Amino acid sequence: MLTPFALAGVQRVLDQVQVARKGPSEALRVPLGKVYVRQAFVGGGFGGKGYLWPHQVICAMAAREIGRPVKLVLTRAQTFTSNGYQPATEQRIVLSATRDGRLTALEHRSWSGTAMLEDYVEGFGSLKTRATFPS
Repeated sequence: MLTPFALAGVQRVLDQVQVARKGPSEALRVPLGKVYVRQAFVGGGFGGKGYLWPHQVICAMAAREIGRPVKLVLTRAQTFTSNGYQPATEQRIVLSATRDGRLTALEHRSWSGTAMLEDYVEGFGSLKTRATFPS
């Protein structure tokens, strides 16, 4: 079972660790030294952890407004439209092996779209197979 994306909003912003303190500090006009990040589970965000998303700030703002913790839980479907976008990829993998199962060749072709104004390219096609599979 996949865990839904969830966060609890208290006056401390609790969410991803990459943008961790700077984004929420600026968005909420809270001194950087007053923003604490605690993240029990990291991973599986597939690009969603690297940015500050509106619902993160809104949750913290709501908690500040009412003076109590606020919990926001997104369904899996909502995570596809509210916290990041990853372009579709197409991948073709061909393996060759001996009769006893020893891998002798691997071909991995990959295609991915990207934005016209971005330099970022997904690194899924840059496998280091020579070190992975002894010959």
